Amino acid sequence: MKSLLLFPPDWLPSEPYLSLPSLASVLRPAGHEVSQLDVNVEMYDLFFSPQFLDHVAKRISSELVHLQHEQKERALDEEEQALMDQLLSCTPELFEQYSQDVEKAKKILRGNTFYDIDQLEWATNCLHQTMSLVSLGYYPAQICFPPIETDIVYKPFMSSEILEAVDDDQINIYRDVYRMLIRPVMERERPKMVGISVVQQKQLIATFTFCKMIKEEFPGTHITLGGNIITRIRDTLPEMQGLWEWFDTAVVYEGESAYLRLTEAVESGSTFSQLPNLIYKD
Repeated sequence: MKSLLLFPPDWLPSEPYLSLPSLASVLRPAGHEVSQLDVNVEMYDLFFSPQFLDHVAKRISSELVHLQHEQKERALDEEEQALMDQLLSCTPELFEQYSQDVEKAKKILRGNTFYDIDQLEWATNCLHQTMSLVSLGYYPAQICFPPIETDIVYKPFMSSEILEAVDDDQINIYRDVYRMLIRPVMERERPKMVGISVVQQKQLIATFTFCKMIKEEFPGTHITLGGNIITRIRDTLPEMQGLWEWFDTAVVYEGESAYLRLTEAVESGSTFSQLPNLIYKD
């Protein structure tokens, strides 16, 4: 059976997590077809691309039109005026320059010029500035590189806020990440199962955003969650009623053999009652 394994944002892209290849190394010898998508790494490569900056430019233009319309109807408050001033500074020439610079910055980080401190500093600053520009397109979200300080306003440790965040097209950048990175893979691969490895709390909003959008477009897909944070919230997970609409099972503790047995059960249509390390909807 075909599985798609996902690693969601936000995580340091310089330190790819090894949960996906670990799972794949167990599934493939057992005869299962596996695709891996480190969405976190691919996301930052996407953010630092002319394609995505063009997308951000369109969002900024739309927001500017909205504020200009509001300004005709009433006086803008201080925050709105400050935002408008920032949006007005985002000229086509600025986006063109950033589109060229990010490609150069990525080459520096990926090549031997990484060890040239001046070039490394320039590349790092370029990526920081680019993320400030990207954040304007999703205001008031603050999307950072590296992602330690990323804040998309909603609290990932409150299920009520996750429920709100997943449908917020203004702030939730992960909805566009799904459309640009995950949807094409789902359409091409048509996996019967999707496994998502979640290792820290900051990944929960992205995770449930992906779950919901997959279920909306590919409702027959079995989605299972696993990873460190899923194990840590195992006692409260069954109580998160609204979130359970968007995934089917959760693997806790050790995941390799548990996910393999779950895959076999989903493929054969067997009951889950005897499977180890599993939380599921009865």
